[in-house]
Amino acid sequence: MGTMFKPDKFISQLQVLLVPKAGYLWRAVLGSAVLIIAVILFALLPPKSSLPASEKSTTSTQPEPPKPLLVFAAASLKNALDEISEIWRRETGQQLRLSYAGSSRLARQIRQGAPAAIFISANSQWMDDLEHEDLLQPQTRRNLLNNRLVLITHVSDELKNHSNSSGSSETLSPKKLKIISLNMFGEKLAVALTAAVPAGIYAKAALISLGQWHALKPNIIETANVRAALHLVSQGEARYGIVYRTDLAATDNVREIGEFPQSSHPQITYPAAIIREPAKNIPNATKFLEFLSSNKANEIFIKHGFLLNEQQKPN
Repeated sequence: MGTMFKPDKFISQLQVLLVPKAGYLWRAVLGSAVLIIAVILFALLPPKSSLPASEKSTTSTQPEPPKPLLVFAAASLKNALDEISEIWRRETGQQLRLSYAGSSRLARQIRQGAPAAIFISANSQWMDDLEHEDLLQPQTRRNLLNNRLVLITHVSDELKNHSNSSGSSETLSPKKLKIISLNMFGEKLAVALTAAVPAGIYAKAALISLGQWHALKPNIIETANVRAALHLVSQGEARYGIVYRTDLAATDNVREIGEFPQSSHPQITYPAAIIREPAKNIPNATKFLEFLSSNKANEIFIKHGFLLNEQQKPN
């Protein structure tokens, strides 16, 4: 490469060569001429920050790395989805961002423009609302799973070895629940928000159906989501709670007292769908939604206690 032109050095060299050999008048004329020539040459130089054309084209055409898919999911899915998402990352190299909360809260955030690509709700109502507002990608909604509703109690450390947290339990009949409710006098019953969160809605419906809502209402502590209700019972801050059966695997500090009859509350269904506007990368969102219906994902859901919806069951 040639030596870079330096105007100040060029001026000095001309002055050394020409100026001493001239008289006063010629020194003034030559000095002005040198300055004019230097300004013209300097203006013709390319900017220092300019890059060669080859470097410019290389810089501007580099593709941006794909953004992780943002998945909004009901809190009760956390353990299973964390495990499934890790398998997805290993097999595809694609990253996921999983955000867990109550289905009602997630649905409200989607309405407000949250950039979720996929939404998995713990009941159909909130998904219905988003569909009616035309916020779902057409033809992507499907029912993934079902669950069961159970009454739990806190287990102290000394009783853990004698508890039956994973064994079979009996169905809660109206008579049995009435006897239990009499023993709950003064004790707290933790449930998710009964007016908004699916687990709380199911719990209220079951207590009404079995004739114990008014008797137990003074005992109820409402929480933001079902995992928060589970946490209160696990820590002994509430003696009893109503959660999904799949939540029992998240802690050793609770045991199941009984299962609410499925006829006592609406069916517990987990619908999933792609969100219309933020899902700019529709192909990847579609692939992950399909992965949630794969045999690998189904095995994990079953391991965590979920029931496969009829749409999910293999033929």
